[in-house]
Amino acid sequence: MRASRPPLALLLAGLALLAAVVTRADHLAFPPDFETPPQVIAGAGGSSHRERKALRHLPVIMIPDNARTRADWLGANCGIAQGSVYQAFRDRGFDPMELWMLDLVEREGRQLTSLELRTDNLKEMIFAVLRYTGAPRVNLLAHGTGAVLAQAALVKYNLFYAVHSVAYVAGPFHGTAACSFDACLDGLPLCCNLSPGSDFLQDLLVPGETPGDLRPGSSPTRYLTVRNGRRFGDVWFRLNPESPALLGARNLSFPELDHDGLRCAPQVLEQVIPFLTVAASPYAPEDDLDTDDFRDRSSGGTDCDDRDPAVFPGAAETCDDGVDADCNGVDLSCQPGKDRDVPVERLPHAEESGAAQRSPAAAG
Repeated sequence: MRASRPPLALLLAGLALLAAVVTRADHLAFPPDFETPPQVIAGAGGSSHRERKALRHLPVIMIPDNARTRADWLGANCGIAQGSVYQAFRDRGFDPMELWMLDLVEREGRQLTSLELRTDNLKEMIFAVLRYTGAPRVNLLAHGTGAVLAQAALVKYNLFYAVHSVAYVAGPFHGTAACSFDACLDGLPLCCNLSPGSDFLQDLLVPGETPGDLRPGSSPTRYLTVRNGRRFGDVWFRLNPESPALLGARNLSFPELDHDGLRCAPQVLEQVIPFLTVAASPYAPEDDLDTDDFRDRSSGGTDCDDRDPAVFPGAAETCDDGVDADCNGVDLSCQPGKDRDVPVERLPHAEESGAAQRSPAAAG
């Protein structure tokens, strides 16, 4: 006797349920075939598996505030606003393959103890997303302390060549009233970084508040900042409401929104999402002759030597060997120091003064 077939409506319902599960998985974890770097604590994004052909936009990596997780991008902790940032990107045509979220702490409520240590998390996440998606570059969206951490990673490792655009929401670039040096000494180590006038913030902004890749043929990293902009409008910036603004950036003010509302509000996303919507073509093997998963610079990618599979973004450097193995524009120095692989010259107009000719970054 022939077994009866399930009704078509039942099959369609099953497929819809499966699609919902796959979509939900994008929110909960990385794809099973995504090689999560050991430096990355946790995160989510991508589709159910590697789909390079789905790439139509540069991927966006989202970085949350201190003591927060990717839940912030999914509709949690939105202050006086509401809505999912992730879903807003999806509604505007982004594929799951193009959306990624990075956690900086193991669970919500746990405090960051050092911005310096967490810069490695973002650096390795950028390289992992480039490799997995086959995208030429990435974009960053960061909130609060995550914005300062993102900029610190770009400056420390000279990652501007890998990042097309950044949108920083309520980032304490010039310090926050929530921190002081007394608070730092009393057991809040993050306040050592974020107190107004701290050495950390001064070092971050000394090269220029909106630096970029100075190598010939490179396009500058684009900057957008979002802030409340009025005194006492954001509890983080009661006395210095312009702290999130950066000289040389497109700086937007939304005085009706609080610190968390600035991240989720539709009127903010109407500006942020178009700014981070950058068209990209899918990965093509002819743009990756050494098959290391990174596109050649001549095709808009980040691989500075597409003939050598040992040279690619994130590759291990040998100090003072004259080879820019990780393609960030400088050779690693054998001299000790936390910033030893950062180029000496990073000023916007260095080439006009002739400094570019002396800088390792300008030498390619």
